[in-house]
Amino acid sequence: MNLFNAPHKPSLAESYLLPILGVALIVIADRTIHTVLLTPMLSICLLGILAFRLEPRVLTFWFVVLILLVILALIQNPENKLNPDASMETVIVRSFAFMVAGSMAVAMNKSRFNRIRNHLDLLHILELFPSAVVVSDSTGTLLFANKKASAMLGRSIGDVIGLSFFTFFTSPEQRGYAIRDYLRIIEQAVSAEKTNLSYLTESKVRKSVNATQIPINLISHKCIVTVMESEPPIEIVQATCSV
Repeated sequence: MNLFNAPHKPSLAESYLLPILGVALIVIADRTIHTVLLTPMLSICLLGILAFRLEPRVLTFWFVVLILLVILALIQNPENKLNPDASMETVIVRSFAFMVAGSMAVAMNKSRFNRIRNHLDLLHILELFPSAVVVSDSTGTLLFANKKASAMLGRSIGDVIGLSFFTFFTSPEQRGYAIRDYLRIIEQAVSAEKTNLSYLTESKVRKSVNATQIPINLISHKCIVTVMESEPPIEIVQATCSV
């Protein structure tokens, strides 16, 4: 699983052909069963489907179109006469209910796109980070590694993603303790924790590295960002001179 996929960008045909077919289906069903009161329900279902596929601005456009179609369908029947089953109170209540449901669909759609964009921004930050960084999910599966981490492990990014965090960064004899601590962090029992990892190099030799593990939620998934120090810290010694 890659949590950092770019948001789906619908094609021109998908943005306009799919909604038009949906509206046509509603019109056909409405005229076939002669019940215009079904239109708001079908329109809400169509809007919910579009909310998962379209961009916010395109979805907002079709929301306005569907509002007009709903009001028109509630007021007039196929014979262009006031529908005897639809009183003015019914028209107002159902139109208002559709507007509320539609507004919620548009708001959720915008929120989803904003979350994805924020996570893509986070990806770019982690990619440019001066230290080696990997992201793993609640099971320890590696979802992301920046170029620094790829170089440190001696593997391409494609070879790292999908493999186990514990295989790379814990020795077999310490794996049980490492899994216990990992689960404690993933449940966000701590905000961040410094630890010592031993990563497996390309030559099958383990090297020790200091790391900081940070729990984070990415698109409703619990993950851990592990930031590793590529070089040991330099000890600064203060020297004094005597005259």
